[in-house]
Amino acid sequence: MINTLQMIIPPALKAWLRPHYRKVFPNRPSVLLMPSLRCNYGCSYCILAWLRGKAPARKDEHTPDEWIRALDRLGRCGVLIGGGEPTMFQGLPELVNRLDHDIFGIITNGSAPLEIYAAIEKRLYLQISYHREYVKEEKFLAKLKAIGELHRFRIGVNIVASRENLAFIPAIEKQMRGLNYCLEVLPMFDQKLGFNYTPEEIKLIAKHPSTARAMELNRDRRLATSCSAGRNHVLIASDGQVYRCQGWWYWCLNPLLADGRHHAMGNVFDADFRLAHHDAPCDIPCLCDCDRPMVIRKVKK
Repeated sequence: MINTLQMIIPPALKAWLRPHYRKVFPNRPSVLLMPSLRCNYGCSYCILAWLRGKAPARKDEHTPDEWIRALDRLGRCGVLIGGGEPTMFQGLPELVNRLDHDIFGIITNGSAPLEIYAAIEKRLYLQISYHREYVKEEKFLAKLKAIGELHRFRIGVNIVASRENLAFIPAIEKQMRGLNYCLEVLPMFDQKLGFNYTPEEIKLIAKHPSTARAMELNRDRRLATSCSAGRNHVLIASDGQVYRCQGWWYWCLNPLLADGRHHAMGNVFDADFRLAHHDAPCDIPCLCDCDRPMVIRKVKK
């Protein structure tokens, strides 16, 4: 019941309730874990384009054992695994199968060999990103079907609302509905201009709740005086550096945005690393709804 309430409370109301929101709706910390920043795609609209060629090589990535020990020191967490493309992390199935935390799911482009997905023993949520620049429709739909036939995952599909994709979204949404998959439309965030859509484009994408929520949240965050990210939610990059949230990570490292004021909280592999104990002021435009638990219904066995 509490989780449902948190998902439907408008971001504006949550901003108004800060800093008392987490006292009313406490929950365990959630972690966005990026064990690898490597990716086999190079999408023109990728918000991580500035990382191309800079991601640590496979030989420099941490092992599943190292990740498990580090995350265990944080206490019980909910974990969402992303990247980069997480299936490029050599030990992904082992990490997922052995990690003694609630795993919300994995965000993937679905391009990995089917054997990698089949090696994941846990029943969890798989969010598959549809990148039309790199995969033909027939191949993408065939891979969706093959992964679905593993009968192990609750599958959702997302697509970035780039200008090149906008015209195709209604047809893609109809296809996904026919396959009983939910399509999430992600707003394209311009690193200099923010959510840079024309009024006509906004009308086209505003019917998608996830897109509208993200754009609304971006406006609301600018009004907020404090945020529980860093205490209630963190992003952990492949080198172990911990950032308060996804937006904080971008502003720390992106050469287009970095201004010297934002820094990592520390490194999760340091024995003395701890999450923050209190909410803290934040002046960064919000890119994700991390101030609520990333609640995804469990897959029934």
